[in-house]
Amino acid sequence: MNAAERNYSVTERECLAVLWAVQKFRPYVEGYHFKVITDHSSLKWLHNLKNPTGRLARWALELQQYDYEILHRKGSQNVVADALSRLHEEDDESCEISSLSIEDEKDAWYRKLFTDVKREPQKFPWHKVVGNRLYHYRPDASIEDLIEDQDAWKLLVPKHKRREILRENHEEPTAGHFGRHKTYERIALRYHWPSLHRDVTRYVKACQICQQCKVQQLLPAGLMGRRPFKKPWSVVAGDVMGPFPRTARGNEYILVFVDEFTRWVEVIPIRKANAQTIRRELNERIFLRFGVPDIFHSDNGTEFKNKIIDQFLKERGVKHTTIAPYAVHQNPTERVNRTFKTRIIAYIEEKHNTWDVHLPELTFAYNTATQESTKMSPAFLNMGRHPRPGNTVRQQEDEAAAEDDEAEQINRWRDRMNQMKEIHELAAKNSREAQERQAKYYDARHRDVIYHVGDQVWRKNRILSSGSGGIASKMVPPFTGPYVVSQVLGSNVYEISDEQGNVVCESPTNDLRPIDFEEDPSDDELASSTGEENPPPIEENNQAAKSKKPPRTRQQRIVVNRIAAVRRPKRSLVTQNSSGKPVPRKVRGPDAVKHDAVTAGADSNITTEKDIGLVPRMTRARAAKLAQSV
Repeated sequence: MNAAERNYSVTERECLAVLWAVQKFRPYVEGYHFKVITDHSSLKWLHNLKNPTGRLARWALELQQYDYEILHRKGSQNVVADALSRLHEEDDESCEISSLSIEDEKDAWYRKLFTDVKREPQKFPWHKVVGNRLYHYRPDASIEDLIEDQDAWKLLVPKHKRREILRENHEEPTAGHFGRHKTYERIALRYHWPSLHRDVTRYVKACQICQQCKVQQLLPAGLMGRRPFKKPWSVVAGDVMGPFPRTARGNEYILVFVDEFTRWVEVIPIRKANAQTIRRELNERIFLRFGVPDIFHSDNGTEFKNKIIDQFLKERGVKHTTIAPYAVHQNPTERVNRTFKTRIIAYIEEKHNTWDVHLPELTFAYNTATQESTKMSPAFLNMGRHPRPGNTVRQQEDEAAAEDDEAEQINRWRDRMNQMKEIHELAAKNSREAQERQAKYYDARHRDVIYHVGDQVWRKNRILSSGSGGIASKMVPPFTGPYVVSQVLGSNVYEISDEQGNVVCESPTNDLRPIDFEEDPSDDELASSTGEENPPPIEENNQAAKSKKPPRTRQQRIVVNRIAAVRRPKRSLVTQNSSGKPVPRKVRGPDAVKHDAVTAGADSNITTEKDIGLVPRMTRARAAKLAQSV
């Protein structure tokens, strides 16, 4: 209110408040019937006012355009308006510290400082005693030079009360489990003690709830692993894609087998993705055509991990390995799956139930294409030749080769087959080099994390939503635990157990998170790291104590350093050698351009920097040209 409005009577001020509120909320109440609830019953006279004049007439006219009624409510019941209209006093101390007592023997340094400040306050300008509490002066650097900071006196907290303050300012709902910066600022508004920032950092870092509920803002864990390359068809990987739209042949799934050495693929449309179908196709398409491999690699799907497949592989001496749960990137067939999905989309157009018609041609195209890793095609690594596509014009055979007799052709093919060993060695070498190139880029976007047996970890929570159980996956903690690493299964796979020693599952590195525990430094460590907890004897340096200034804050130190950098004299770019001849000084950084110009003119008559007449951001060519022209 302005000066004139403050002179209104109580009734007029109440009426003015109604008028202001109606105008303020006009977009929401105009055209609707609403109620004005007030604890001032005299406002009802505004409706019955006869022959109004002056401002009352203007107010009545203004309010007539609204459909409202005025209701009276007792002042004791009108708590909402009272809460908004009355300025409450802030509680200086959110944490109950009333139990602080100087007679408490737990904190000898606090007791001594309290006694010294109370006995000789002039020697401790940055401390004061109010009542039975000790305060420390720590102003806000952003407003220290502008106004007197009335909130600069912070309650100095002894050791045995610090953990209570940390808990209330981090774990309580009104604190919100925020990070170390916000928690520190919240505590520093009212409290102070030596090592406050360090204690907050350790406490927040070790908070178990924060570790479970907060997502890590870090690069994904785990570097790229390496797969050994031995020989063709020693390691075969399998996977299932689908379900897809049912085709005319009744197929809904795609079964994929990949030889990890040659990259040869077998892509088979199947009706059902069950153990019987996979056992039949694995035997007919792989074992009876290319031989029995040493290792069969798959994911953890029930179509692969079952008694039928395990018994089938065990009878033939094949080791069955699986990827870690939720680590699909560990299966080499995933890249093949993506390739075939994109090719199928390119050919089926809008006929989504014809995807199995194109699989044989797409499989042929993949097996005859040169692989980026081996620099050869899977067909060439398997057969020693390049299959000829049936839709191209057949080239004329070499006349000399056509005239060869049968014996010479046999000898030529025998030589080629003898070279297959060298070809396979070259393919293995190319694959290893490709792995190193891929690992270089992969590792640059990941961080190396290694766990050991006995380490305590959190595991990523993979719980699914359940309407009947009232569970929403988005509202569960991202991590669950704690668990213990019981076995290292590979470079990026670990077996974890619960606290009772029961094996839980296998987990990739990226699904694990180390558990941070709060460090508990001894009192000696705290005292040695802070000068304030062991104050010097007050008898020493009496004058220095009187004139002592508070330590500079971080913002003040930055400003002082910048001013010093501006005032610091610049080093000359020209010096002299043993014979007295001017030579350029070796420099780096922003003066490197000037250094180049001085170097270019070292053999001329240039003796000082002023002779060069350089301008900022001069290129080396321009500096050399300028030096020659002088």
